[in-house]
Amino acid sequence: MESRSSRREALVLSSLADIESLRSSPERLWRLNRPIELRLQHIPQPERKQLEYRLNELSETCGCAQGSAAGAISIIIVIFAWIQRGYTLTFRLVFISLATVIFVSLVGKLVSVISARIRLHHTLTKLLRTAPKKLTSTEEQIDEPDVHRVLRLG
Repeated sequence: MESRSSRREALVLSSLADIESLRSSPERLWRLNRPIELRLQHIPQPERKQLEYRLNELSETCGCAQGSAAGAISIIIVIFAWIQRGYTLTFRLVFISLATVIFVSLVGKLVSVISARIRLHHTLTKLLRTAPKKLTSTEEQIDEPDVHRVLRLG
């Protein structure tokens, strides 16, 4: 089975202007639904692939794991509350419990997605800050930025 990223056309970032364009548009960051491909020649290939992986990981975060964890915790709390009430089971209690679990799961998912988009924005900002100041095209020979600092974000 091929990955989700390999089935869609990639968003190619080949210059600092491309990165700035993506970073400066919150709507574009939020609606990003395709993989990111870095073609910045001033970053060595191994670091570029690591950074590309990190950017794609952040852009594809769906929040399912965090939503599930929040839902599981809320189920435990609902069961504990049910035990504290003396095991009485009414339609109202079941409805409130179910609504609580669904709401908490959705909030967990939303918080996860928002957090990932903020970290994606932060990672793009760090990439721009670590890039050489005189970079005007991808063909120019320049000193390598401190990409390792960018990869440790998260």
